[in-house]
Amino acid sequence: MSPAAATHLSVVAPANASIGVASSVTVSALDTFGNLATAYAGTVHLTSSDGAATLPANSTLTSGTRTFAITFATLGNQTATATDTVTNSITGVSGVVAVSAAPPNPATHFAVTAPGSTPAGSPVNITVTALDASNAATSGYSGTVHLTSSDGAATLSANTVLVNGVGILPVTLRTAGNQTVTATDTVAVSINGTSGIVNVTATTATHLSVTVPATATAGSPLSAIVRALDQFGNTDTGYAGSVHVTSTDPSAVLPGNNTLVNGIGTFPVTLVGLGSRTVTATDTVSSSITGTSATITVSNIAQGQATHLSVAAPSSATANVGFSITVTALDASDNTASGYSGTVHFTSTSAGSLPVNLALVNGIAVVSAALTTAGSQTLTATDTANASINGTSGNVSVAAGSAASFVISTPVLLQIQSVNPFTHAVEAAGKSFVFTVSAVDQFANVATSYNGVVHFASDDPTAVLPADSALVNGFGTFTAIFQRLGSNSLSVFDPARPAIAGGSVSGVVVAADPTPTPDPTPTMPAGGVLPATGGDSFSILWLAGLLVAVGAGILAGRSVRRGTWSSRS
Repeated sequence: MSPAAATHLSVVAPANASIGVASSVTVSALDTFGNLATAYAGTVHLTSSDGAATLPANSTLTSGTRTFAITFATLGNQTATATDTVTNSITGVSGVVAVSAAPPNPATHFAVTAPGSTPAGSPVNITVTALDASNAATSGYSGTVHLTSSDGAATLSANTVLVNGVGILPVTLRTAGNQTVTATDTVAVSINGTSGIVNVTATTATHLSVTVPATATAGSPLSAIVRALDQFGNTDTGYAGSVHVTSTDPSAVLPGNNTLVNGIGTFPVTLVGLGSRTVTATDTVSSSITGTSATITVSNIAQGQATHLSVAAPSSATANVGFSITVTALDASDNTASGYSGTVHFTSTSAGSLPVNLALVNGIAVVSAALTTAGSQTLTATDTANASINGTSGNVSVAAGSAASFVISTPVLLQIQSVNPFTHAVEAAGKSFVFTVSAVDQFANVATSYNGVVHFASDDPTAVLPADSALVNGFGTFTAIFQRLGSNSLSVFDPARPAIAGGSVSGVVVAADPTPTPDPTPTMPAGGVLPATGGDSFSILWLAGLLVAVGAGILAGRSVRRGTWSSRS
């Protein structure tokens, strides 16, 4: 079945709409039974109960239907009506549309309004307005803004919450020149804005500044630049006063009174006296407007003439491993004296390979050196013609190289045994003595990186030697016992590292103890004559024993302590 001819229109609109926001309204041609009259191709005209609404132009329906855009402008319940432009009985009215205020658009940036100019130190008001993407003010923004300025000396308002998207914030700018103020959302930093240029002008001069070089040559003129400054350090370009120049150098050649132009003046000054000097400028009318320069060091040495050398070396090095050092000629102000081309000689607190004498080129030379003595060392460069032009490096911590050999330290005379002068026998098994072992590199530095295990040996087959032991940081202290009188030797080596030369010491002399313990003392009988035993004369035997004891003491380089007599079995 086909629909009948259209008898009325259907107008479908949303139940809610916002002011200023387009709403979609669909118009359909229906027959008497409510079927879509697809054959209808009439033209419809739209009206609304909202007289301020924005309505579409008259339009034909396509296959009996069409969607239109209506923008309501009046709060409250509104309707939309569609009517055939030829047959006004073919019409229709929408349901009620509740029209409300549109929500504000979100802020995307700020407008920051500031005055075009202001005197330094005078407060001004800055207006910050939140804007949407269309640069329209958005009253719904109530975020917090933070102010910054191109004027580092400015006093700015604390973080402030905008009310209905607007805030008025006081600001005080102090630095003369073109300045700006920027507002930034404290959470969304992409929401920001910067003011136009604010021309900050200086206020009335309160003091003078005097700019001079740090060094000067006696008798050579220098330029003193005098500026009239306000309380914030800005140049008062309106100042045109006359200034009088003085100096702590009573022999200085000074200019006469001069007028500043736009608050600035340059004056020639010649200092004659050596040492630290200053220059002072004072307003000839108001003496409170004054200023003094920084100290000028006056010498007989021209700027750029070398007075000393800088020697730059690394803070650490390895024994006999080359490193670079840079020698720079400097003037009295520590500037590179590029005109210096003298010849320098190198010395060091360490043995090693030092550069030969060489001439600096444009005041600089880079050379190589190698030091061989472990510990803190320095290098010194000295001008071969003028020894007062010199310089010394900072400390270079020289580390020992790899272990190359061992060194043993022992006493050379060991009185460690006791000999009985009566029986000629060694009564003690020997006394211990302490010795040290060091692993050293080829330059006799203790090789602190060595922690190997060493083995000990001696030509005394009865010696009591330490067990194999590890050196700690290349060093160790040990105990041994020699049990043979006379000269002995002691050696040490690393069985696992035969490339490290073993260490030995010979001529360790073991001598008799100068205080031996004698046999029990015999008791003298009545008459002073000791009895003989075994058919021998005891007095002869005793005398022979005494002579032997005295002889042994003399051989040991010591006198023998005399004992007392007593009987013996």
